[in-house]
Amino acid sequence: TKSDLNINQQRCPLCGEHNHCAKVDDPTACTDCWCQAADVSFPNELIEQVPTQLRNKACICQKCANDFKV
Repeated sequence: TKSDLNINQQRCPLCGEHNHCAKVDDPTACTDCWCQAADVSFPNELIEQVPTQLRNKACICQKCANDFKV
């Protein structure tokens, strides 16, 4: 949709910092993204903090994911 054009997929929808998403940074890369590590999780409580219009549009950054665990 037209509103999707304004979404910067390289920015975390929570803090606005670069999310270092490997898929967005280089769609042809065959490397795993940091978010695929076994010790990384995205609880529903964290995902619910993402504005509805940005859910499943831009990745949460590692700092926000780690800070939520605390």
